[in-house]
Amino acid sequence: MSTRDGEKGSTRRCRSKYRMVYPRCSTPGSHCRCLRTFAELICASVQAVQNYETRFHLNRLGLDHTGRECELFQQMEVNIGDTHSVCDAETRKVFVEKNYEPLGWMNTTTLDNAMRTGMFGTINTIDVMKIDVEGFEPSVFLGGNEFFRSKLTPRFIFVELVSKRMGEVRGQHDRGKHRLRCVLLFLADYGYEIDDYSKGDKSGLDLFTSSLDHLESSLDGRTVLFRRASPVITSVLP
Repeated sequence: MSTRDGEKGSTRRCRSKYRMVYPRCSTPGSHCRCLRTFAELICASVQAVQNYETRFHLNRLGLDHTGRECELFQQMEVNIGDTHSVCDAETRKVFVEKNYEPLGWMNTTTLDNAMRTGMFGTINTIDVMKIDVEGFEPSVFLGGNEFFRSKLTPRFIFVELVSKRMGEVRGQHDRGKHRLRCVLLFLADYGYEIDDYSKGDKSGLDLFTSSLDHLESSLDGRTVLFRRASPVITSVLP
């Protein structure tokens, strides 16, 4: 088999892994083409890493505070990766009014359930976790109470903090800032502190001693790096 043939075969295998991206894409509409293009971008990024087939594992689920079925919406002209999970009628109304297109459906789970059911495989430690879920950040933390108290709790967490999106998740724009504060309280409770990387010129910014007003005004709209500041008190789960 030539190198070119091998690349083609490898691409086909990668695409088959990402077929969950368009599970109900049965008609050749524009949203189907968009999803396939997005999957190809993911595949190209993964394949750029040496031995990617043994280093990446795709779990075909979204993270949430509970397991449920959610609909996916996207506005392709804004950002090909700007895909939002919609799990209730209020949120669906928001995205329909903003002219987002429905793409298909996906199932969700929690970090706690993922840990209990062995989705992390043989992984014993996690150095960095990136959480960028378009407003669902509070739900991810709410569903990870056992996970963030286990030996798997990450040393660093990079998380997007945008109160506007957190408010859009359930069509309750006035709740966004409250949800952002909830995320900060979750992180403090789990033993995390703002890393110096994200403090910039605000060296006195502290997750435990700064006021919530000060934290909100300094962090809202940013992707922030948090580091584990205190030892983990492990739960009975691994």
